[in-house]
Amino acid sequence: TLGCQCAVKSRGCGLAQEYPLKAPILETSNSSDGDFAAASALRWQLAELLPDGEKVPVGSKLINYHIIFDVKMDLTRKARLVAGGHMNKNVPKHATYSSVVSRESVRIVFTLAALNGQDILTGDIGNAYLNAKLIEKCHVVIKDDYLFGPSHVGKTAIIVRALYGMKSSGNAWRLHLSNILHKELGFQRCLADNDIWYKPARNNEELKVYDYVCIYVDDILIASVCPSKYMDMLGSHVELKEGSVKKPDSYLGTDIKRFKDDSTDQEYWALSSNSYLKEALRIVQGIMKESGVKVRGKGAHPYSILTYRPELDVTPFCDAEQLNLYQMLIGILRWLIELGRVNIQLESSQLSSYLASPRVGHLHQAFHIFHYLRNHDSSWMPMDPRKLDINYVGPQDSSPTARREVMKKIYYDAEDEVPDNAPEARGKSVQLNLYVDADHAGNKVTRRSRSGILIFMNMALRVW
Repeated sequence: TLGCQCAVKSRGCGLAQEYPLKAPILETSNSSDGDFAAASALRWQLAELLPDGEKVPVGSKLINYHIIFDVKMDLTRKARLVAGGHMNKNVPKHATYSSVVSRESVRIVFTLAALNGQDILTGDIGNAYLNAKLIEKCHVVIKDDYLFGPSHVGKTAIIVRALYGMKSSGNAWRLHLSNILHKELGFQRCLADNDIWYKPARNNEELKVYDYVCIYVDDILIASVCPSKYMDMLGSHVELKEGSVKKPDSYLGTDIKRFKDDSTDQEYWALSSNSYLKEALRIVQGIMKESGVKVRGKGAHPYSILTYRPELDVTPFCDAEQLNLYQMLIGILRWLIELGRVNIQLESSQLSSYLASPRVGHLHQAFHIFHYLRNHDSSWMPMDPRKLDINYVGPQDSSPTARREVMKKIYYDAEDEVPDNAPEARGKSVQLNLYVDADHAGNKVTRRSRSGILIFMNMALRVW
């Protein structure tokens, strides 16, 4: 795949002067004939030319292809061959699955790594899809000399690699990587989250633990006493982007930082949305300046006043332009919540109820939430592995311990249902702490209630 990319980039060097950017010319092919180099690379790596007179395989679908050129933020140029996979209607929906680990699982892995004394590395696989063989049967007719050279125009080529744009490429890459993790590295797929892989191991204290691998398409996160060992093993099968293997400072859009508690010497990771928030504030402040919107007040709370109720707002309805703006702002706020800004979840949830038909007052409150975030623009959510020590103050017959004993007498035959196929329990134990609250009939118009749930694993917030 590298040969193909370099060859295409070498052809793109002729376009370098057309970009009004100051950037170094990218690497070129060692061959004096760039078209021949591209033809060889594509023929042996991405597609195979059919000999003259030979028919295409039975069931193969004719599709188109094109080249996408891009200039990245660091001014490097990139080219990618993309297939017209939308033209193949014979691909079932289940064949389009791609590896997408849940954020909840990632938070669990960070907490367990700190709890059991493991380290974490992240990495990015280059040209991930092109490592896998194509599941579909497709072919193209060469329409120009750009990829295969002038002597092959009009000929047929069978696609053999999972090109970007094919419906099944994500699934093909997932199957390819799964085989590497299972057969070569010895990992098993987690039943609760199929994009978490685990393997029995021991930490530096000889405690039985599990090593973990998290997969999000081509982004890899490994938790182990020696994660570099697995990164090296993985790198022998696929290409890891240069400089991508490192201790995590970001993952899936979330900032990551390692902290140390001086009183206990306990090290742990913390997650943050600071980088995303900084860019979001830049965009929103530009919109406010362009639109002449001003938000007054100190921004001490998400709403302009603590007694504001969205359902009682009687300002005029937003016009079409304001509606689009409101939906964009709520979308940004909801993503900030996904990244960990739980302190705006209630207000954002309330305003989200009016996405179809917001009022001007709702739009103003959305701007005010960003005003609040500008004054509270730095926060970290610790994946603290320490258990919560609850110091109960009150009558002893109402203490959690006393109530637990009463429940045991009432439900004397109750027990945790552990699945028969659950893996062996390894590592230090954890506790789950659940907090629930609701504003009973909180909506002054509909009398509907809004519930909130927080689930902690030890002292690390896992679900909100």
